[in-house]
Amino acid sequence: RIVDVRDVEYEGKPHPVAYRRVCEILGALPEECLLVDDNTRNLIAARELGMVTVLVQDGTGATGEGADFVISEIEELGTVLARIALEYGGENAGSV
Repeated sequence: RIVDVRDVEYEGKPHPVAYRRVCEILGALPEECLLVDDNTRNLIAARELGMVTVLVQDGTGATGEGADFVISEIEELGTVLARIALEYGGENAGSV
């Protein structure tokens, strides 16, 4: 499902209303969601709602404030997903 600015009633990142609306559209709780972004300001509100957050560093020296995980390249996301599965998935870790 592609969610665009019309779906979130023209409230964009990092506004918490946008994140809540995406969860409603997906029928998911925030803690069931993962937000991957290259801007820490977009991650802070998502994390406050309970989402797992991943910062993809963009070379600007971002420290990862507001991020649960920090990666250098999007190709590293698989490693993050495996770690999440182990930490939160327990015996179901192989199903991620």
